[in-house]
Amino acid sequence: DWEAATEPLLASIEEEEARNGPFSRNLIDLLTSLGLAYQEHDRHDLALGMFDRALFLRRFNDGLFGLDQAALVQRLIASETAIGRVDSAAALEERLLDLARRNRADPRAAPIFRDAAEREMAYYERYLRGDLPFVMTINGDDQQEGAAESVWRARRHYNQAILALVGNVAEHQAEREELEEGLMHTYYLEASH
Repeated sequence: DWEAATEPLLASIEEEEARNGPFSRNLIDLLTSLGLAYQEHDRHDLALGMFDRALFLRRFNDGLFGLDQAALVQRLIASETAIGRVDSAAALEERLLDLARRNRADPRAAPIFRDAAEREMAYYERYLRGDLPFVMTINGDDQQEGAAESVWRARRHYNQAILALVGNVAEHQAEREELEEGLMHTYYLEASH
């Protein structure tokens, strides 16, 4: 079933490579489509190869730090997570944040910062619910300090997301208000716990 979905894409990739070479910009969309097909059929090992190559071509054709890479990095994170490679997914999340920081005036950076803030808040709320043991070493500190750092990191990410939307306040009004609400929640949690 998945082979029938991927065969035409594989043939199109071969044709494009033969016509315009292995670094053709047109390969990016073809490889991405193939990677998505592999993901849909839970072939994340194959999807990783396609997304990684598409990311290489995006960087080769458009520059090393363009935010157009974000969607491919997010796809890589999804496949790494599905395979169970948590460390690789975490490294890719840091890479995604680095792209957002390098393009902090781009409104497309706001959702990246927001997702990072929400991950940090989810960690802190797990700690508050008692889902995590009270004493746990994180970089030489006990977990309570690590949880507090999550609130600070979330606050920084919310601020960065808000700043990414400053260029067009009217267009992003509702999103900005939600981000400000999340930011205020970090202060509330810190003050109450």
